[in-house]
Amino acid sequence: MRARLAKLLKPYTRHEAFLLYLAIAYLLLFSILVQIVLPQFIREQVIYEVGTLIATLEGVFIALSPQIRSKGIRDWVAVGLGIPALMVSLITVTVAWFQSIQLGYLSQDLESFLFRTDVFLFVVLVEFYAVGILFSKEKDSLISPASS
Repeated sequence: MRARLAKLLKPYTRHEAFLLYLAIAYLLLFSILVQIVLPQFIREQVIYEVGTLIATLEGVFIALSPQIRSKGIRDWVAVGLGIPALMVSLITVTVAWFQSIQLGYLSQDLESFLFRTDVFLFVVLVEFYAVGILFSKEKDSLISPASS
């Protein structure tokens, strides 16, 4: 596994590889914080305010996905992760808003699960975007001028 990763990162600088490791560390830390530190039941007001912010940022990442040169990662950011993450965000915000106004109680298990899923998909979307931006060198720029 380590040899495969080293081969994958070979054309890139140590700085870019370090930034990838740092982004993965942030992903793990943020996921642990959201999954463990937050209480089991979260107030609807928190869910729909944070969910609205997450939905806005997901929309921005989808809109900026054409900036990624690698087609595979661009497709994952825009369609593979972006659209499902945005849909989960909208569902989560809608359910939280409804329960807050209509029913007036704390979130249920399903809503808390949707919120945690929404945050996880957002973090994975950010990671894919970061990888797409960091490792978006064209194949032509990886070939040295001496070999042409």
